[in-house]
Amino acid sequence: MLQQGVSRVLFVLVASLAGCTPSADTTTLAGGGSSGGRAVMDAGALEPDASNVALVEDASVEAGAAACVGTVGPAPDGARAVDDPALLARAVGAPEAGELCAGVVYEATRPIALYRVWQRDRAYTERGRWWSLERPTNSREDYRRDNAICPEWSALDVLSRCELRAGARFVVGPGQSVRCQDRSLIAASAVRQVYVDNDGQRGVFFVERCEQLGAFPSAN
Repeated sequence: MLQQGVSRVLFVLVASLAGCTPSADTTTLAGGGSSGGRAVMDAGALEPDASNVALVEDASVEAGAAACVGTVGPAPDGARAVDDPALLARAVGAPEAGELCAGVVYEATRPIALYRVWQRDRAYTERGRWWSLERPTNSREDYRRDNAICPEWSALDVLSRCELRAGARFVVGPGQSVRCQDRSLIAASAVRQVYVDNDGQRGVFFVERCEQLGAFPSAN
C-alpha cells in the first residue's frame, strides 16, 4: 500500500497477547495464536482463533516481557505484500508455542525457490509448512535452534528445494520461542522463516518441482 509516497507494509496484530505497547521509535506488533505448536501446524490440523486482529505498520516487535527478536525484513524478490489476516493468524504463535513471532503476508508474483530440512523416513513431511528463503549451510544443531524446531518434530537429516507457485500466498517473519516435549526452551530467533499453507491431509500444496539436495548437513 502506498501512502504519502512511502511504502507501508501492513501487519496483522493477533491480540491474544496482552500489554503490547509501541515504543517511541517503532510500532509494536504482538504475535499470538494457538498453543498447538509447529508439529500440529505442519500436519494441518490446527486453526488458531483470529477473531481479534488489528492492522499496524512494519516494525520491530515487543509484546510485554516476551520480545520478538529481529524484524521481518525486506520483501522477498518476486513477492508483493498483501492483506490476509486469516493466513497470518495461522502462521503466528504465542510465546513457547512455536510458529512465527510476527510476520507479513506476501503473494508470489513468480515462482520462488524455497528450502526445507525434514526427516527422510517421514516422506510425507517433505512438503510441510515451514521453509527457508536461503539454502541452509549451518550445522543441524544451529539450524534447529535458529528455526525453533524441537527434536521430537524432526531428525532434520535431508534437504529439499521446491518452487513456490506464482500466485501463492506465504508469510515471512522471525521465529517464536517454543517449549519442547522435554520441557527445554528454544528461544525466539531473528532468523526469518517462511510459512506456506500446505495441507498434506487434504492434498493441498503450493510448492512444486521439488528436488532432494541430499543429506543434511552436507558433508562438503
